[in-house]
Amino acid sequence: MAWNWNDYIDPTKQGLLALAKQYADAGMMARAKAAFERAGGTWTNEIHRQFKTEAAATPRYGGDIAFKWADYGVRTQAQLNQIIEWAKQGKFNLIAKEINSYGGTKKWNDQLHTKLAAEYHGKQEADTDPDTEGWQGTRTTEFKRVEPDVDPVFKPNTTIQNQDNTTTTVDATTTGGEETPWRSQFVGAITPGQEGSWSEGQARNDAQKWRNLHMDAAMKKYGLSRNDKNQIKRSSNAAITNKQWSDFLKKRNSIAARFEKMIKKPS
Repeated sequence: MAWNWNDYIDPTKQGLLALAKQYADAGMMARAKAAFERAGGTWTNEIHRQFKTEAAATPRYGGDIAFKWADYGVRTQAQLNQIIEWAKQGKFNLIAKEINSYGGTKKWNDQLHTKLAAEYHGKQEADTDPDTEGWQGTRTTEFKRVEPDVDPVFKPNTTIQNQDNTTTTVDATTTGGEETPWRSQFVGAITPGQEGSWSEGQARNDAQKWRNLHMDAAMKKYGLSRNDKNQIKRSSNAAITNKQWSDFLKKRNSIAARFEKMIKKPS
C-alpha cells in the first residue's frame, strides 16, 4: 500500500508537511520532527524512517524553501549572492549583520536562520581538527540537498509608444548603467500575505520609486504634466482625446491601487 502522509497529519497543513520534508532532506531531523508535529502528526520511529527513506530517494525532497527576500531588505543580486555564499559556509553571524543593516520590514530571526541552514548548509559534522587544512571529520561537507536555482527573475524591459511618436523604454534591470534589480520584487501579483510589506524603511522608498516611475511613464505616454499644485490635469494636453484620457485614468488608478497594497497593511 502506498504511503499517504495525509493519514498521519492534518490534511490542511500541507505547508508544514513540506517544511518537514525539506528539513529531512537537509538531514535536520529534529527540525523535521517539530514541523511534522505542528502539522498535527505524531512522531514515531516509523515516521522517522519514512522521512529518511523518501529524502534519500527524492532530489529536492519537499521542494524549494520559500524566502521573501524583499521583506528583509535585500535589493540586489550581489547582496543575495553574498548571503547564499555565506550560508553555504555556515557563516550565519555575517548574514545576520548584513540583513539587519538593510532596513527591511523584517530582521534576522531564528526561522530565517533555520531555513537558510536547511536550504544551503544542511546538517554538518564538526571538523575534528579545524587547525589542519582540509576536512578532518568522518564525512564530507557537501550539501545534503541538491543546490537550488537562487537567481531572482527580473522583469524584461518595456517599450512605451508616446503620443508624439517617440518611445520610452522602461528598463527593468539598469538605471544609468547601474544594475537595479530592486524592480524584481514588484513582478507579479501582490498576494494577500505580501500586502503592506513595503510600508517601512528602504522597502517604502522602493515602493515610492516604483510608483513614480510608472506614473511618470504613463503621463509621458499621454503627453500630460503636473500643475504647480502637483496635480495631473487633462488640460495640460489640449490634444488628448476622451478615450486617451479614459485610458490614462485607468492606468493611473491601477498604479495607485497596487501602490496602496504595497504600503498599507491589512487591518
